[in-house]
Amino acid sequence: MACFYIFYIWSYLWLFICLQLFLVNTTTERLEMNNKIFLKDSEKTLTPVEKYGYLSINDDGLIYSESAKEVVQLKGLSFHGLGFGPEDPAVNPVGPKEFANRKAVINLAQMLKADIVRAPVYVDEWGGFFHTATGDDEKYSNQSVNRDNLYGRVAAIISGAVEAGLYVVIDWHILNVTIPDEAVGNSGAEAYHKTKYWQSKYSSYAPVDPDYPDIYEDTVHFFANMSRTYGDLPNVIFELANEPSKATLVESYEDWHNYVEPWAKEMIEVIRANDPDPDHPNLISVGTPTWSQYVGVAAESSIEDANVMYNAHIYAGSHLYPSGPNDKTLSEGERIRDEIIIARKAGKAVFISEWGSTTADGAATPDREQAMLWDEFFNHEGDANTPTMLLSSCYWNISSKDEASSIFNPDVVDPIGPWVSSNLSESGEIIRDILLNHTEED
Repeated sequence: MACFYIFYIWSYLWLFICLQLFLVNTTTERLEMNNKIFLKDSEKTLTPVEKYGYLSINDDGLIYSESAKEVVQLKGLSFHGLGFGPEDPAVNPVGPKEFANRKAVINLAQMLKADIVRAPVYVDEWGGFFHTATGDDEKYSNQSVNRDNLYGRVAAIISGAVEAGLYVVIDWHILNVTIPDEAVGNSGAEAYHKTKYWQSKYSSYAPVDPDYPDIYEDTVHFFANMSRTYGDLPNVIFELANEPSKATLVESYEDWHNYVEPWAKEMIEVIRANDPDPDHPNLISVGTPTWSQYVGVAAESSIEDANVMYNAHIYAGSHLYPSGPNDKTLSEGERIRDEIIIARKAGKAVFISEWGSTTADGAATPDREQAMLWDEFFNHEGDANTPTMLLSSCYWNISSKDEASSIFNPDVVDPIGPWVSSNLSESGEIIRDILLNHTEED
């Protein structure tokens, strides 16, 4: 009888030990499985900046991540003018500037899975950095108020980009620089004022004029301020000149070399000198002639900075993509495509800092087919005839302004979000599909 009890006790004890071992093993397996799931989820949810960190331009003229050891193609969107109020409050009470806030960036990142956003600091137009007009129109204000507003909105966008892990472009948005005669205290041709915008300490074409207002010094101060404040962030990119054009006397390669190139060299020097983290120099992009459509000028650029890119701008509704490599009927699209190829064959980095699916004025119905053709070109990985593109791009524009290029419908009065798909305009639906497809490919 005693043997029976001993056997009975040992049986239960053995069963208890086996059960504990089973539970321990099961728990360990579950923990390991949870860890694997957690790691997998973490990999899926890494932000662009977490994945790629500091970016540079490699020897092939492509954006490269040293930490990820891979070429990087960023796709995202551009805000509209950071100083623009509503053009017609009766149609839409929310101006583009209202969308330039921290939460909007975060909500856009979640909704559209963008890698990058662009903050356009207009130089002259509509409450721009140098604008001096005053009046009742909400779009205009005095210069000091403009600058405080613009600095604040840039800060808000960068704050949102840091939180969401996006790259962000600080865009010095040169478009139609017209400095009024009264600003310089003497009369002179409009061309004189436009020419003097590209003041350069070293260029004989546009020497610093002591009688001119502090355009040169104020521009230097802007880039010094921005680089000193944000130059240590891995996600910040500087864009020196959005679209040099006829209005700023830059229509040809020669104009660019005479005016923009010496000016850009000096602004790059300012940025690098004020960067608190010189071991990780931020990417810089430079505008090219005729609304950044002659990017082939980059092939002859004497800018020596290793982390410089050159702007190319495309609007699918105006610049139709050629239907074949020998198609000569679609001259605008063919010319821009060939300019990009010229720059890339020379090993220069090209940045599509602004593009859209509408016509260049942002008005015509978006052209999905043409936009997809251009996006396919941006994604080109190289062949016997065409070098690798893998071009990064920012799509125009984040607003609900009553024009076809806006990504939101005009009835969207919430500039913060979150938003739903029905808030997107036709233009917004196109870039949504492009960005989500880009995310899936990654």
